[in-house]
Amino acid sequence: MEDYILISYLKNQLKSTDKAKVEKWLKASPENITYFKNLKKIWLQAGNIPELASPDINAAWNRFDNTITKRSLRNNYQIIFKAAAAIAIIIGCYFVFRLQLPLWKAEKYIAVSSGDSIKKLILSDSSIVWLNKNSKIFYSNKYNKNRRKIKLEGEAFFEVHHFIDIPFEITTQQASIKDIGTSFNVKSDTLAKKVKVAVVSGKVDFSDIVVPVNEAKLHINQVATLFANHSIKIRNVNTVNENAWLTGQLVFHNQLFSDIAEAIGATYNSKIVFADKKLAEIRITASFNHQSLAEIMNVLSQTTNLNFKITDKEILFYK
Repeated sequence: MEDYILISYLKNQLKSTDKAKVEKWLKASPENITYFKNLKKIWLQAGNIPELASPDINAAWNRFDNTITKRSLRNNYQIIFKAAAAIAIIIGCYFVFRLQLPLWKAEKYIAVSSGDSIKKLILSDSSIVWLNKNSKIFYSNKYNKNRRKIKLEGEAFFEVHHFIDIPFEITTQQASIKDIGTSFNVKSDTLAKKVKVAVVSGKVDFSDIVVPVNEAKLHINQVATLFANHSIKIRNVNTVNENAWLTGQLVFHNQLFSDIAEAIGATYNSKIVFADKKLAEIRITASFNHQSLAEIMNVLSQTTNLNFKITDKEILFYK
C-alpha cells in the first residue's frame, strides 16, 4: 500500500471505495496494522498541518518504499522507522517554516503613550508627532518602507514630511486622515464619539471610515468635525487655538464668549458654563501666552465685567 494513500486516509480525503481498500489492507496482517499505527504517529508528530504548499511527499515516500521492499519488514524494523523519521523531520521542518513565514512577514504595531505629559516623537521619515497628555499612537514595524500609517487614540499634532509616493495616513476609531503635505491637529474623542481635525498648513483628506463617501478636503485654517451620526461639519477659523495645548498660545479676535470658553476648556481640560445664555453671546478680543487658567479667567472677568466661580466640576460666569 502506497504511503501517500495512507496519509490521505488519515486526512479523510479518500473516496469510500478507496477507504474500503485501505481497511481491507489493514485487516490483511498485523504487520500492516503496526506499520499504519507508526506511520500515523510520525504523521501526527510532523504536525498534522493543513498543506500550505506541495512538497514532493509522494516521491519521498516512494523512495522510502523502494528501499524497504528489498528487505523483510520484520528484520529491518529499525531501518524503516529511521528513514520514516528522517522524512517526517524534513516534512515537519518544511511545514513549520511555511507556518512561521507569515509571522515573520506579519505587520506589527509599536505603541507609544504620552502618559501625564506632552511627548514628542520623531518618526523614521523625519515626520514629527506631538502627543497630548493621555494619548497614544501605534505605528507599523514596516513604517516608511511601503506605507506610512499611524493609529491614534486621543490627541496629537503632526508635522508631516511629505512623500508623493508614500502617503501619510492616520486612523482613529471613526475616521481616516491623509496628509497632502501639511501640519495639522487631530483629536479623537471616544466618549463624545467625534473626531476633529484642524489644518495649520497644507491640505488634508478627511473621511469617515464607516461611510467613506462622507469626506472632506481641508485647507489651512479649516476645522472639520466628524460626529457620531457620520456627518462632517467644516468651519473656517484661526487654527492657532486648536493646538494651544502644545504652543500655550490662544488668540481671539471679536469671537463669541461661547467659542472662547470651548477653546479654553479643551486646552486646560476644564468646563466653562454661563448662568445666563446671553452671556455666551458676548464678543471678546484677547490673547494669552502660557498663562495659567486662573490668570485667563481673571482677564476674561475684567474684560466682560462678569464674575466667575471655580468649582471642582466647572467654571461658572455670572453677573
